[in-house]
Amino acid sequence: MPIQCRHCEDAPCLNTCAVKAISRIDGMVIVDDDKCIGCKTCLLACPFGAIDLLTQFKDKKPVEQIAINESKKIAYKCDLCKDKDKISCVNACPNDALRLVTPLEDKKEKNIKAALNLLSATK
Repeated sequence: MPIQCRHCEDAPCLNTCAVKAISRIDGMVIVDDDKCIGCKTCLLACPFGAIDLLTQFKDKKPVEQIAINESKKIAYKCDLCKDKDKISCVNACPNDALRLVTPLEDKKEKNIKAALNLLSATK
């Protein structure tokens, strides 16, 4: 199973991108394929190893780099299916083990669990 992007609040990949190809849109950390030059800085900066370099395609054909006669490689990572209505991995999981939460929801759940643990410990 691939390592999924955690869309970090401080996003080291976003902060190290020299050409500003990575940005935050509606809480998601997104790579702009047209701006990415494939320098691997974001790949090295990601503490989770969630970024790969893959061949860029346009009209179902690999984009060629003219000077070096190779296909262009760009940063690729989970974008939470930004162009779809639903997140594919969450919908496809047969055990409902995946779900999308916001940091606020996550904190609220942890606070509730901590409060319940305190209540049960005092009884």
